[in-house]
Amino acid sequence: MRNPQFLLDNDSIEYLWYFNIDEEDKNKNISIFPKMYDYVQEKLIIQQEQQQIFIANNKDKILMRHKPELSYLDYLKEKGFEIPDLIYSYDLQSNKQDYHIVPYIITDCNLTEEYVKLVGELNNKYEIRKLCEQFGLNTTKGFFCNSINELVESYYILKGMGFDRTVIKVPYGSSGKGLFVLNTEKDFRNILSFLKRRGDNFILLIEGWHDVKRNINTLLYIGENKITFLSITEQCVNSNGVYYGTNYTPTYNLSLIKKYYKQINKLFVKIRDLGYKGFLGIDSFIDTDNNLYPVIEINARCTQVTYLLPLVVQLHKKYRFIESRIKKFICMNKIQFNVFLEELQKKFPKELNNNFLIYTFSNAEYSDKFHYKIGILFFSNDKNNIQNMMDILQILEFE
Repeated sequence: MRNPQFLLDNDSIEYLWYFNIDEEDKNKNISIFPKMYDYVQEKLIIQQEQQQIFIANNKDKILMRHKPELSYLDYLKEKGFEIPDLIYSYDLQSNKQDYHIVPYIITDCNLTEEYVKLVGELNNKYEIRKLCEQFGLNTTKGFFCNSINELVESYYILKGMGFDRTVIKVPYGSSGKGLFVLNTEKDFRNILSFLKRRGDNFILLIEGWHDVKRNINTLLYIGENKITFLSITEQCVNSNGVYYGTNYTPTYNLSLIKKYYKQINKLFVKIRDLGYKGFLGIDSFIDTDNNLYPVIEINARCTQVTYLLPLVVQLHKKYRFIESRIKKFICMNKIQFNVFLEELQKKFPKELNNNFLIYTFSNAEYSDKFHYKIGILFFSNDKNNIQNMMDILQILEFE
């Protein structure tokens, strides 16, 4: 793995980091299915902007839309992190002078229409599937459908192939968003009923649900003349494809990795030739039959790994195993950061109290309840220590 900061190492440039994650799905998904606004999730997701602290340099500035708890920032300082200048504002335009903007995802800010369109296509699950098919890459079993009849026919073809579960995908969305998992025929009938009311004017992708053995995630940087591989990690997702953590130090068979890189490299050369420049995340997986699917979707943007990789690279100099977990919970009373930290320190074995780092601490109040989403990084030379702490975190409760 490589620290991506070397790609931004330019004394003459000051960067303004901007976590515009809410732009990812805005006005992009065709309105086939109703989009429900989730106030709590929106607030929690925006606060993931705290991750930018770990990649920004001292001379950089970070545009923040939510003010972290002072005790959390003090905690990071005690851990040795120098906090860059934090600007609390929703207004990018009035804060961008004299800075090179590094957004989470490219928008139309000072960019050509063609480039914004290219980024949109690279983040589009449909377009990437078509591109993979053009290059002869192994793709999951599935079909594009333009009508109810085509969808019904495709569903039963997949069932005939032996798929007990299927999934309908919309073009945009990550971490499980944009996936409609159909566990039973009743689920499929419910989707059909909705689509029949809506009409036949749509394009949908339906795929067989492959049982995943391992999720492979690659981060690279595409420059004008060079493609730099930065890391290969393994995402942890639940049975519905929802993300809950990352293994930053996975081990893979060398022959598999060579095969993997050989298959995906020509695709990335094509993406570079199309004119894309920047960070690129690739989601891949190996199924339970050991079939490799090298490109499931592409994230033409920063990813969580992008932000945390400088920290992970430093930790890996000392620790062999590094993993992260997301802790979500709801409670009636507000939990201050220090209270949460003290509870962790009490529950974890005392000798492991220096083997974790809280990298995000986000919360939102709604309907007299407090919702929390907290990111924690675990590191040790003993994998059992990490598993022990993750198990404790999973059962930890607050009232």
